[in-house]
Amino acid sequence: MTKEEYFALFDQGVNRENTGCCKWDGRQAVFGRADATPLWVADMDFASPAEVTDALVVRARHGVFGYPDDDPAIAQTVCDWMKARHGLSIAPEQTLPSPGVVDSLSFAINAFTDPGDLVAIQPPVYGPFERSVKNTGRRLYKNCLRQTENGWEMDLENLEVGLRRGVKMLLLCSPHNPVGRVWTRGELQAAGDLCERYGARVVSDEIHADFEMPGFRHTPMLCVHPNAVSFVSATKTFNLAGMRSSTMLFGNAADREKMQAFLTRMGLGEINLFGKLAQTAAYAHGAPWLDALLEYRRARAAAELLRERGELYYDRFTKAPDEIEAAYERPHAVSLLAEAFERIRARLADKPEQGEVELFAKIGQERYYTVEEKSVAVLKRLCRRGRTPFLAMFDGCRSRGEAVAVFLAVLELVRYGRVDVEKTERDELLLILNRDRKERDALESD
Repeated sequence: MTKEEYFALFDQGVNRENTGCCKWDGRQAVFGRADATPLWVADMDFASPAEVTDALVVRARHGVFGYPDDDPAIAQTVCDWMKARHGLSIAPEQTLPSPGVVDSLSFAINAFTDPGDLVAIQPPVYGPFERSVKNTGRRLYKNCLRQTENGWEMDLENLEVGLRRGVKMLLLCSPHNPVGRVWTRGELQAAGDLCERYGARVVSDEIHADFEMPGFRHTPMLCVHPNAVSFVSATKTFNLAGMRSSTMLFGNAADREKMQAFLTRMGLGEINLFGKLAQTAAYAHGAPWLDALLEYRRARAAAELLRERGELYYDRFTKAPDEIEAAYERPHAVSLLAEAFERIRARLADKPEQGEVELFAKIGQERYYTVEEKSVAVLKRLCRRGRTPFLAMFDGCRSRGEAVAVFLAVLELVRYGRVDVEKTERDELLLILNRDRKERDALESD
């Protein structure tokens, strides 16, 4: 399928009501009303890759669903995916299947710690982290993330305090749910070094690894610390949560043997036939679907943001370059862009409207420049040639004002070297900006 065909498919969505769907059919029980918009369950309303459905249908038509064999090809597809997407070299014999990542958290706590041991989590964090610690009879050490000018950060000093008190395990969420941080290699190295120094084990939930945004790269904890234990799954990536399938990755053989012994003792660890099939098909054939989904999500999120504020920016739009640039530098926090727009809107509250064609860009020392429609056409042409990632944003605009708002944002990114365009195209855009500035200055001098 082409990117356009994937986009059209994603636009259609899927009606999941009356399908036994927790997210949609559980609204009455959870919220007391059946018409609530369900944002409380982290799965998608997109159909999984066709290759997954085809594999399941073919197997279902066979009609016999007896005990499955341990096919080594299943684990190999996981290893191939981790190598291709995240640069992690790992062998099938370093893996174990698991019904789910949340299950794996409890498995690891039971296998590698004793009742009463201290286990660290880093709130705000996904709820099952805390429940898994408490439900297994361990004591909780909360190493809360710090909210700084640069975003959320791990509190390494407080983590070391906990390690000195006897923390035996750090449950790491990487990327972090819910704050959206993609931890850098340096941050992971620092946290891992601390744990290694005090003899604590790092267990890393990496279920959101495949959703990295432009400018960010997920670093598997096993690439940094070979003694870590990590959990990955195709279920979040390809919308397969109901199939109950995931994989545990081990840096050393002793940890894998210890986990295998625990699972055998408890009669745990098997995943169902269709979960294996869905996971294998997704990892083997789902990369084009995921690539299209990630681009679709980026484009539609930005378009929706502009649509949401379309009335505010229809006739006027301004932005401070440092704010817009900071927002694009941290796309894992889309809300930063929204917050920047809101601050800018507040500054413009007392500015007069200038008519349908004129938009004003605030650049530097309270200077306003006219942006003509022909300027929009120039950038739109560049976008349609695929020179920038904003084509879908233009396609999603419902008004000329929204399109101009996109133009202004990209124009500033071009000015500051944030958008990759050819030199001639960059010069053309900057000439437009300079001409518009001179025209505006002339008007102001009159």
